[in-house]
Amino acid sequence: MAIPAVVGPRTLTESLKLGSSDLRFTLSRNDVPDDMQAHFFENGVTSVSKFSSFFRDETDLVNVLRDEFNVDAANALADRAKVAAVICSWKDTVTKAKHQSEVEAEMNSREWTKPIPVGDYTSVGHVEDRVMPSKEYLEKKLQELENGEFRAETLSEVVSKDEIDPDVLVPVFDSKGSLSVKKGSTTVAMPTGPEQLRRRLSVMQNCLMMLALKYVSREEIQDVTKDIFDRYKDYILGDYVWGLSSTDLNGQQIQTPPWSLVLSYEHAVRKRAYSLMLTERLMLGAALEKAWKCPTTKERHFITPLALYSKRAYPQNNNQNAGNWNPKGKGKGKSKSKGFQKGSGQGPDGEKICYRFNAGKCNYQKCKFAHMCNKCFKKGHTALNCKEKTTPDTTGT
Repeated sequence: MAIPAVVGPRTLTESLKLGSSDLRFTLSRNDVPDDMQAHFFENGVTSVSKFSSFFRDETDLVNVLRDEFNVDAANALADRAKVAAVICSWKDTVTKAKHQSEVEAEMNSREWTKPIPVGDYTSVGHVEDRVMPSKEYLEKKLQELENGEFRAETLSEVVSKDEIDPDVLVPVFDSKGSLSVKKGSTTVAMPTGPEQLRRRLSVMQNCLMMLALKYVSREEIQDVTKDIFDRYKDYILGDYVWGLSSTDLNGQQIQTPPWSLVLSYEHAVRKRAYSLMLTERLMLGAALEKAWKCPTTKERHFITPLALYSKRAYPQNNNQNAGNWNPKGKGKGKSKSKGFQKGSGQGPDGEKICYRFNAGKCNYQKCKFAHMCNKCFKKGHTALNCKEKTTPDTTGT
């Protein structure tokens, strides 16, 4: 008796979508009929690991197919072919699951990031590639979740799916001195503006929400929602941080926070949130909100650095009187140097005027400074012999 095209409340097409992509590929490669695949998926056998553990041995597999699928190898050759297809698929998944367990055990012993099966990565959800967390970034956060201690990564490590570099390989030496090569980590440039920061935070948000959907038993991330991250973005990029500015009596803006300080404060907020998760046993969403509302964190990592930044000394423009030459000891701003020095003074076209020439002491045949009077800016005489009484205006005003 054939399995109906409608399995439970779903159609055959909808039921097939329940299975992971790698399990579906294995079953299809071994010619397991779609109706049998859908029946497995409808009953919760949706991943390679579950399918490999579903049967105790081949005898149990044959009995399950006969009792639950009405496929008896003793009835007809067609049924025997179906049983053989399922047996081949089961053996493939057993080998694959065993190898996956060995790889994860090795990764644990070396403290490397464990790879996520492609089927698990594609099954946790899908958004636009520009805000879809890359597989390696998801693996890092999954390892932190497994260890029970999150790390406030830099925004250059928050990589989306369309920014991944598949060719990054890193040589690694193990404890025995053996050299091996593992996939390296992709990094991107730090955000240079509000929209880039908003994108990085969206990638981080989607990563944590995917983990929350996949691992519902981990309570510490179950309160991570789009709303909490939207309010966090509005806080960082709103009037309280990035949009903060000071104005004068005329309403003119005179000071705004530097972008580097905004990024530094944002990182400090996440670091504080992860600390609150450990010390106060808060869930991630609640810890993040408490961290950005923490006055101590803002005072230490934003207000005080901003005050120091606004009071820093700016270099004065010392070229306002360029071209006005003052002899030693005469007038304001007299030089502390001894005698005349060449290389100071500037002509109307920006050329450097020779001080030694104006003092009547320059004998260089190939002097690189202009031999002109630095009072009237004419050639042929020095400042000592200049008959001009006033210095001409060379500022163009």
